[in-house]
Amino acid sequence: MLILHIITSLKIGGAESSLRNLLKNFKEDTNHKMDHCVIYFHDGPNSLEIKNLGITTYHVQGIISSYDPIAIYRLLKLIYYKIKPDIIHSALWSANIISRVVGWLFKIPVICDLHCNYFHQGKFRNLLERVSLNLPCKLVAVSNSTKDSFEKYLKPAQKISVISNGINIKHIHEYKKDIKEFVIGSVGRLVPVKNYDVLLKAFALLNKSINAKVYLVGDGPERKNLENLAKDLGIENQVKFYGSQNNAYEFYRNFDCFVLPSESEGMSIALLEALSFGLPIVTTHYKNSHDVIVDGINGFLVSHGNDHELSNAILRLYEDKNLCESIRKSNLQLSKSKFDIKIMAQKYEKVYEEFSF
Repeated sequence: MLILHIITSLKIGGAESSLRNLLKNFKEDTNHKMDHCVIYFHDGPNSLEIKNLGITTYHVQGIISSYDPIAIYRLLKLIYYKIKPDIIHSALWSANIISRVVGWLFKIPVICDLHCNYFHQGKFRNLLERVSLNLPCKLVAVSNSTKDSFEKYLKPAQKISVISNGINIKHIHEYKKDIKEFVIGSVGRLVPVKNYDVLLKAFALLNKSINAKVYLVGDGPERKNLENLAKDLGIENQVKFYGSQNNAYEFYRNFDCFVLPSESEGMSIALLEALSFGLPIVTTHYKNSHDVIVDGINGFLVSHGNDHELSNAILRLYEDKNLCESIRKSNLQLSKSKFDIKIMAQKYEKVYEEFSF
């Protein structure tokens, strides 16, 4: 059986990392008998990593844009005449819509991963999403919150399953911290939805009362604004911007806690990586519950955009080493029992097998 993965980009991001992790697990699993290949529209670091796994990749490009008629023609020709897949497994908005149409045209089963909540896609995207959801496909959300948002507002005809993202826990080693200061860390794209300005404001409230630093690992259009904000808040010497990193594990080992102040997340790979290092996690919530974090057990949940709540949560972790150790044990256990990539891979194999007859 040949599985064709279609993804919008192979840049640095959660969906891209999730696909890389999944394919890596399949390649290492000697019992896995299915073949895989990848089509993508925007290049990035993950394309090389996937190629190095021995998996065939195809970079589809147009003349004017990534989705112009020439690109679509090349895509259709490639799928129909060369690849001839048994199943299409897609991820990210544009790839999902294109895959539904291709699957309908060529009578190929389609599995679409939903990685973000609907309200961050914009009105035009959601209009196309709503229309294309009438085409046959199986929908898989990476979290219950993502599933709920699509079912409530877009009302797809198909039932949505949930398969949580997973990470390669066996590739994460127990690194020893080599920095004495308390480090508040985060890994992710520097984009508005991540709300890193709230983290900087929260840290500024604590700066004079704690000996700590903020490490931001990632890059994006908000970097300059965040650097300017750090200067305005008088914390530029305590905030370090490390830019994009292909491997963030060396940074996690020096974090004392992990903060994710996002306005919205599907199932953050960075959060799961932090969890696997046993780091206490402070993140935002939109309901009374979170898909991963139980308040007080795995870290703390704070209100979205509330820098005072965020600073108080960080201060509690800074002051209570026994609490941090208790959280560390809980998070190591949780990552192994629920978010190992093997669990994710087994669930997708079952989905693939549904179409094998």
